[in-house]
This record gives sequence, C-alpha cells and structure tokens, in this order.
Amino acid sequence: MSFTIKHANDPDFTEELWQRLFELRSTIRDRYQQQMVATSCASLKEEILSQVQSAEKNYYFVVLEKGSPMGWVSMRIDRDELSRPIGNMFSDHLYDSVPAGFSATIAAELLRIINEIDCRRIVCEGIHARAEMVAASLGGRKTGRMDRYRLYREKANTDIINGWLESFPKKYPFCRSIFFKEVPDEHAQAYVKLMNQFIEDIPSGNDGPPPQLSVTTIRSREAARRKRHMNFYTVAILDQKGRMVGHSSASIFERNPVSGYQSLTGVERTYRGRGLSKWLKAELFTQVGRRHPNNEYFNVDMLAVNEPILRVNRAMGYELFYRGHEYMIEPEGLQRAVQSL
Repeated sequence: MSFTIKHANDPDFTEELWQRLFELRSTIRDRYQQQMVATSCASLKEEILSQVQSAEKNYYFVVLEKGSPMGWVSMRIDRDELSRPIGNMFSDHLYDSVPAGFSATIAAELLRIINEIDCRRIVCEGIHARAEMVAASLGGRKTGRMDRYRLYREKANTDIINGWLESFPKKYPFCRSIFFKEVPDEHAQAYVKLMNQFIEDIPSGNDGPPPQLSVTTIRSREAARRKRHMNFYTVAILDQKGRMVGHSSASIFERNPVSGYQSLTGVERTYRGRGLSKWLKAELFTQVGRRHPNNEYFNVDMLAVNEPILRVNRAMGYELFYRGHEYMIEPEGLQRAVQSL
C-alpha cells in the first residue's frame, strides 16, 4: 500500500481534501461513538487550523492511502520543568488492523517532528482500540491503565449530585465555590500552583519530571480556546482566607455542546479526605448543564490507580466506556517502526 502525509496547514491542503477529512471523521464518529465537535466541513477546518496556528506548538496531519484519507494524527507539544518538549498525541483511523505502511509513515513523520524540536518522548492516551493499535505499532510501551468513562445526563444520579450540592456548603460554611470561564487574575498564581501540585501527585509510569505549567502557558491556552470557540469552565473552592484549595474543569464547544470533556479534579493536600472533590464535580456538572441545556454527556479519562476519584465518578453515574492504556512512544520505537517495512 502507498501512504503519504499531508499537514492541515500545508498550502496544498485542498478544499476537496478538507471535505474528505470531514467525511472520514463523521464515519469514525458514527461507527465508533466517538466525539466530534465539527458539524460541517467549514467548522472542522476552522477548528483544526486554529489549533495548529495557535501560539502553542501543535501539529495535525492526515494519512492518505493512495490519496484517500484513512486516518489522522494530532500532537500538542508541552514542556517539562526543564523546558524539554513533551509530545501529547491523539489519533484515529478506519482500519480493523493497522497496515505496516500506515504505521511506518506515521513513525517517519513523528521522527522528523521530534528531531526538529528536540523532543525525546511522546505520550499517547489509548482511550479507544484504534488509538491503542497505533501506539503499539509505533513501538509504544504501556505505562499504565487509562480508561474512558461517560456520564449521560439522562442517567446521572441527580439525587446524589443535588445532595452533595446541598450538604457540602453547610458542612464547610467557611468555604465557598466560584465558577469561571477563564482564570481571574487574582487567582491565576494559586490556580497554577495547585494545578502543578495535582500533576505531580498523579501516579505515572512515565520517566522524567512531569511538565510544569505557568500563568503564561494558561493564558496562551485560553487565547487558543477562544479562537476555537471552546469554553473551558472551572469550579474552584476558596477557604475562609479566600485561598484556592481545589478546582475541577470541563471543556465544551459553543457550536456543538452535545459532548463535554471533564478534566483534572484536584484538592490541595491539606484539604484532602474531606470529600471536596464531590462538591467540585457536582457543581461543575450542574453549572455546565445550566449554561448548555443541549449537552448530553461528559467524557472523562482516568488512570485506573486513581480510586478516590473513580468512586466519586461511579456515584455520579459515570459508566465505563473503554478500558485502555497510556503509552510512551520514544525515538527508538519509532525507528523500529520505520524499519519494519
């Protein structure tokens, strides 16, 4: 089979190819129950180009088999505390089993990119079977379980959720919750400090230090989200001194709010064990629902070792959607994939 690569921001990425990419993404959505924000070819093009043309380093390329798009790869570049680049990769395709040429073509392009930016590792969340197939075919090694859960609003345990919303403010009257779309300036440093603490505390099989965020990074991501019409909502809890002691976030696209993605929930170390994550997650789910009545479900990806949050999710009504793994992809594995042909 003959495979080629085309980047979304290549000058010769034609309108016809955008339409065929939209059809590919739509087929994947319908066949595998995957999230898809775009509702038209034009909105998909705008979404992807705003992603790759943002201030952050992002890549999006399509894999073509004899000129026909059969899969895609998206990669965001973060940095660790020593400013070393770390890739975060997502992909999908239409194959039942990954052809060697497909993997070798992706591997060669990823090698080119990571050599260009001096990146030594790529993290891939295998939250569906096809992503796992690609990660394994690129020589990725499993570093831990990574499962996807889904909470449908019509199935949510509203009695439990509403009970938390009523009981926790009474139990902790010295605390209060705040809700925001972008981090207020007066809370930016506290937000980033907490986020870095949460990232450090997540059990991981990855080598090296975890990436550290800064206020500059947060503001850059907010600007990129505005271009993509993505709402990134956060609920935070403040103590009696107005100090932020926990927060939880969810992203949802303004143009197609049917699906939402609930991301990291964390509580400051000295406040753990009090159940505040229940308050955070209940408040977030409820607030987003009020603002987006057409939202039908939340997805969340969880490391299997995070049992405390898993218990909270189960109580809310989250159901296991896919049992997968996190993978670490390194240059040596990519070299072997290229040479496998």
